[in-house]
Amino acid sequence: MPLTGLLSRHGSVIRAAILHETNLIHLDADILHRQPLYTQIYPATVRHKDYNNYWVECSFGPALLPQEKNLPSLTIGQPLPVQISREAFFDTAENNVKAPHVTRKMVKEISLWNQLLPSLAQLDILLVDDPELMMRVRQYCQESYPHLTLKLVHHDLFEEYGLEEIWAPLEFPTVQFTGGSLHIETTAAATLIDINGIGKAEEINQKAIEPLIQHLMWRNLSGSILVEFVNHGQGQRPYLLQLLRDRLGKISPPFIVHGFTKLGFLELSREKRRCPLHHRKVFEA
Repeated sequence: MPLTGLLSRHGSVIRAAILHETNLIHLDADILHRQPLYTQIYPATVRHKDYNNYWVECSFGPALLPQEKNLPSLTIGQPLPVQISREAFFDTAENNVKAPHVTRKMVKEISLWNQLLPSLAQLDILLVDDPELMMRVRQYCQESYPHLTLKLVHHDLFEEYGLEEIWAPLEFPTVQFTGGSLHIETTAAATLIDINGIGKAEEINQKAIEPLIQHLMWRNLSGSILVEFVNHGQGQRPYLLQLLRDRLGKISPPFIVHGFTKLGFLELSREKRRCPLHHRKVFEA
């Protein structure tokens, strides 16, 4: 079945999507020149040691470097290369951007294009609606994916494929679905998702599953996540757990479904790598 990739530019924002025939299976966005990005490598200098962590100075500012196992200790003033292991996250409690985390254990750098379109290598065609963007991505694809067909179009791709109505709710905490809604609130400690609706609890929870999975992915949520189903999912818990484990375990990085807490919340977690969509200022540009 054909896979179509979309790259659509709106000012400094690049929006990306992957369609399986006409079905949307991936959605993402970022600022064109945002720094630093996950897996980017920078020269750094050690400025301070704080218990088992080092503060290092990079071209973009300070970063936190943990003392990693099986690696030698560092000294103040020592230069070294580091790689972004976790982007800067915005701490709503302190109203401040936390410094990114870096590592000395290098992996292959992941380009912006591969982060926006994780299935880039499997695409049948990539459509781009901006000439400058096309020049940049074409240069990368000619080197990395010479088989990939690229096509420049002169109209807004998100409008053409009806994605604006899917994109717009990502800016807001409340998501409507047939018979109910999700309310998504991100705090410094965790993301809280409350499912509400009118009618039978089992039916509302069933209808909430698909938008819940979509917004977990499309908002790129990570860290600790607590979901409150209607009636705490009573009578449906084995079904909900199995379904979410099957679907969310296939995403990279995967969501871990821990189960229901004593208070009735479904507990999820996911490794923090790229910052959430709303931390990237893609709705402000």
